[in-house]
Amino acid sequence: RKSIQPENAVDTLNAVRLRVVDDNATNRKIIADQLGAQGIDAASADAAETALRMLVEAAAAGTPFDIALLDAHMPNGDGAQLGTRIRANEQLKRTRLVLLTSSGHRGDAQRFAELGFAAYLLKPITQRELMGCLRLVMSSSAESWQSRAQPLVTRHQVRALDSDVEPRVLL
Repeated sequence: RKSIQPENAVDTLNAVRLRVVDDNATNRKIIADQLGAQGIDAASADAAETALRMLVEAAAAGTPFDIALLDAHMPNGDGAQLGTRIRANEQLKRTRLVLLTSSGHRGDAQRFAELGFAAYLLKPITQRELMGCLRLVMSSSAESWQSRAQPLVTRHQVRALDSDVEPRVLL
């Protein structure tokens, strides 16, 4: 597997179609505000079933979503289950998966990489981290993430991207 390099990150996310899936209205609003501040119009869903239906409808209409941001802990279908269902649907093969969780556990990153997720991030997430993650995720095709030809994007890769952009000084 080749490693993802910060210099490979895309410069712009203007044309990216994104779906946010989280049962918590406050979380959806925070993420939508972070994305909106960057000019990204993200649609949202409050449940796995609703999100899956909307993803399939968009793909069938010829306007598939590029990225689905999935909350790890939702009733009636968590992020891993929804991601597995998205991966199993041939119409959604172009959709990259990003998992957001408020509680990470040892081995989670490996598990989500094996499920074909492109990124795994812990909440709370800053706007800078979210944008950096999305830029890295969009740097490769959905198929490369699904086949695990790319390593999973984590906060560490996003911070490496930031360190290349803005030097930090400790006094």
